Amino acid sequence: MQKVMIIILVFIQFMMQQFENRKTEQQFIESVELSIGQHYITDQKDEIYFNGVLKDSRCPKGVQCVKAGNGRVNLTLAQSNGTKHDIELNTNRRFPMDTIINGIYILLMELNPYPGEKKIKNKKRTVKLVLANTNNLESNATIIGRSRNKCFDGSSWSITTGGDTIRSNSHMMWKVIGSMKDFPIKVCLKLGGLEKTCKENGGYDHYRVDKVVKLE
Repeated sequence: MQKVMIIILVFIQFMMQQFENRKTEQQFIESVELSIGQHYITDQKDEIYFNGVLKDSRCPKGVQCVKAGNGRVNLTLAQSNGTKHDIELNTNRRFPMDTIINGIYILLMELNPYPGEKKIKNKKRTVKLVLANTNNLESNATIIGRSRNKCFDGSSWSITTGGDTIRSNSHMMWKVIGSMKDFPIKVCLKLGGLEKTCKENGGYDHYRVDKVVKLE
């Protein structure tokens, strides 16, 4: 009977933790899409404006280019305390793709549409942003390094979370962490599904990362 009670208590604690994780992610990490001239108001009454595209030298579809190029956009963060901040973010990870201002995290996920043969009209330009209030987020994972491994084709990040060590090579990790080498890095992340299991070969399972915010 005592063992049954312990199992029930552990299960309840696990479910409460999952609920808190979902609550935190839903309340403080937001994904938004804006057209030029539009703005978004966060729960904290901060406003994010998409002002325009400053540059778009990304290699057009179907064309072989020496360089990948870069898309640079201009945003404005108007905070509830009356301060305004001019922001420039980029699509190429060689340049700043994200920023933290007074605890407000902003990541440029996408600049659409992607260049093609025809000239893109400004009214069709949109950005996809990830927003978070880092003051309200707690770390639930630590990125401890990036290296190549036999199980996965290419390099991937090693992450400790929930008492376990996993790996990920997700697009989101490249966006947010990129070539950073100052490990360990405290983050708040939301895991997706299992992409590849490698434990049979003495390795770590690879997971998709749906959202990740740097807290340092």
